[in-house]
Amino acid sequence: ILITHHFPSELLFFFYAFLPLHPLTAREQLPDHFSMQTNDPVRQKKPVMPGGVSELENLEDAEFRSSLAAAVSKQNAAIEIIKIISAKTQVVAGLKYIVEFEGRVRPSDQVHNYILSYVMQPWISKEPQYVEFNTKS
Repeated sequence: ILITHHFPSELLFFFYAFLPLHPLTAREQLPDHFSMQTNDPVRQKKPVMPGGVSELENLEDAEFRSSLAAAVSKQNAAIEIIKIISAKTQVVAGLKYIVEFEGRVRPSDQVHNYILSYVMQPWISKEPQYVEFNTKS
């Protein structure tokens, strides 16, 4: 602790009198209800790095499905989603989705794997922004 010479000695005594004599352990610092051990499945998830990419766990989420359909139709309305292979999210200036899916092109019925990324910014627009759409080789 750095203390400058501007403090009178009485204040220094007062300050040091309330410092603990030993460092507190992590258990002493946090009450029991702040324990990191829990049976709650939401809190048992691996820590996520802010701004990092994470797996989207609920591929059946209505909001995700709706935004995915809007992004696909914005890019190519002739593609029908057959199966979602993987979906990831990343917090950017909004929520970025990176989705790999199997799709069928109408009317030819050709099936391809696609990678689609888009950003949802509901405070700007309800439509997907910054859509990138590629066929996976």
